[in-house]
Parts: sequence; structure tokens; C-alpha cells
Amino acid sequence: MTTLHHNKLHSIDEIVAHLDKYNVLIWDFDGVIKESVPIKEDIFVSLFPHYSLHQQSQIRQHHRQYSGVSRYKKIPYYHSVGHTYPPSDISLQRYLNTFSDRVVSSVISCDYVAGFSDNILPYLHSKKSYLVSATPYSELKHILTALGLLDLFISFHGSPASKLDIFTVLSNKIDVNTSIYIGDSFSDYHSATSAGLDFLYRKHHLNSFDSLPHDIHFFDDFS
Repeated sequence: MTTLHHNKLHSIDEIVAHLDKYNVLIWDFDGVIKESVPIKEDIFVSLFPHYSLHQQSQIRQHHRQYSGVSRYKKIPYYHSVGHTYPPSDISLQRYLNTFSDRVVSSVISCDYVAGFSDNILPYLHSKKSYLVSATPYSELKHILTALGLLDLFISFHGSPASKLDIFTVLSNKIDVNTSIYIGDSFSDYHSATSAGLDFLYRKHHLNSFDSLPHDIHFFDDFS
């Protein structure tokens, strides 16, 4: 949408200048720090190998729009795409275990968002930063530890709690009026703004501006 271009942050200098307006930065992980959104999309699809191409497309489109929603909600929904009954507790746990087994090493080894290592990692040492992800907490801790990122954040938070619930808890520790969430989906925007946070959108080839306000600030990467 050309109407959005005046709110695009074109360079790392513009991104940093925008973030410097805030005392607290809250970061998403998938699609903001690591290019892991397509990896997780493929693994979600792989859980249902018998699905038609149309059903697989439904999973992909949902994941792209709601990348900020946890797998605890996504997998039952994706099961419903091809079944008329919900998964049993045992079946759901099997899906969750398979997803986790397939995703961790892939996320650790995938690329960082361009410019994050060179331009954002040094910057984070001078800013109060939190991390809020839809990834399960224990899995997120393992990934952050393996990447050497754990100490960059005052605290990190993951599912099964929703992002909105996490933001609500954080609001007792921070001033939401001087805090911003950096995310990459409409669900991220909705959760952040519902909690009173400002929002910065990372635009990539798997998401869109659908349902987002026309005046939203956004960027492509950190280079």
C-alpha cells in the first residue's frame, strides 16, 4: 500500500531514532529476531501430511496472519481444518511433541533478521528490553541460551500464557506509555495495543498490512 510509505523506517538510523523515543523495548522473536516464521509454517503443515493443498494453504494463511498466537491454540485449529472432531488430549500432546522436536534445532540454525547481529545486538546493551514470544517458555529458554541471547533481556516470556496476558503482567512493572512492542503480525499488534503499548511492525514477505491501521510505523529489516 503506497499510503503507508511515509511511515516506513528506511534505515537502521531511522529505526534506532524511533526506538529511542521509548524507555522500554519489548521484542517478539520469530520474524523479528530470527527468520523462523517460514520454518514453523512448514512444520505446522508437516503435522498433517494427508491434508489437501487447499487445507495446507488454510494453515499457511492462518499462521502468517496469527504468527503471534501459540501452538497450543493453533494445532487444535489446524486439526479442525481436516477433521470434524477435536484432537484427544493424547493426540494433541503428540502433535505438540512432534512440533517441538522438529523446530528447535531449525530455529537455532536459521538466519537472524538482516542487520540484527551487527546493529541491534550492540544497541540492546543500552536499552531496557524484554522478550515476549508465543514459543513455550522452556523451549524459548533453550533457544536463547544456545544463541547466547539470554542476558540481553530483563526477562523473557512465552506460552502457554497469551501475549496479552503477558503484557498485562508486565504493565505492573513498566510504564506502558513509554514502552513499545516490536512484532510481525496482526495478532501482535492487537495484543500490544490492547495492553496500551505502542507497536512497531516488521514487514516481511510472509505477512501483510491487512487489518493494520494505515498510519502504522514499519520496517523491512535492521540493515
